[in-house]
Amino acid sequence: MPREKHLVLDYHVHQLLVGMRKKTGLPMRRIGNTILRCSLRSWGTLHRLLGAALREVAGVNESQFEEAISIAFEHLRDTALLDDEFHSGSTPSTEWKGWAIRTLDGGTRGGSRILEYTLTSKRLQSMPQHHHDENVHLLSLNGHVLVSIGGTQQILFPNQSVDIRAGVVHSLEPLASDVRLLATFTNHVGASLG
Repeated sequence: MPREKHLVLDYHVHQLLVGMRKKTGLPMRRIGNTILRCSLRSWGTLHRLLGAALREVAGVNESQFEEAISIAFEHLRDTALLDDEFHSGSTPSTEWKGWAIRTLDGGTRGGSRILEYTLTSKRLQSMPQHHHDENVHLLSLNGHVLVSIGGTQQILFPNQSVDIRAGVVHSLEPLASDVRLLATFTNHVGASLG
């Protein structure tokens, strides 16, 4: 009999699975395995179709396609690591690469998540390029920070804010040692960012 393997889930994923278990009456293991199987099958189909289309339309050869897939997986891994580190269902405060991240509202009732980011490093540690699956409203509470969003840059001073749409790559570079930001993440259908 094969040994059982267990995944370690982040808090948010665990809560979603608990909710699905309550709605369906199915064990979390069965729900999780079904979701993973569907995702993996979908990825295999997408991989084949995307490869065929790029070879046909753009003249990409097999090694170029596999290299592009490899690079995409590196970006996916980096983004997933960032997302896990940023939003690990944190207790009141989490430290991440020179930033203290405090959950003010975890959105457990389906609402927005609100996080406070405070620069703790004297090295003015940047947040590298990443994206979120949610819309983000970023408000500077203190200090000033250079925000790069999809190729444009903007400096946020205290009491200024910027909206970042779900899926848009962005990064933050503190320009002062006293930066404090408030980020509201929302994935509501029909949510508007202006």
